[in-house]
Amino acid sequence: MTMIRHDEYMNELMRLRAESNPNDPGKTSNEWAEEVGRSTFWVRKMLYRGLKSGTLVRGKATRERLDGYMYTAAVYSFAPRKKGK
Repeated sequence: MTMIRHDEYMNELMRLRAESNPNDPGKTSNEWAEEVGRSTFWVRKMLYRGLKSGTLVRGKATRERLDGYMYTAAVYSFAPRKKGK
């Protein structure tokens, strides 16, 4: 398996950020994996890098399971853009 370089990762994050909806509550790691077409292990590693760099924030959202019960899931979304001086 090839490793993704940091600059490639940051470029991909910036592309996804530009396409994202600011009102989006975020996506779970499984939803991110589905969107980018990679394994959940790889996506979790990249999400952790995004959290450390300040590009992403982790929140919580209530979702419905298949059996109809509600549960709280960790969701990841882009951090608000900082205003330039």
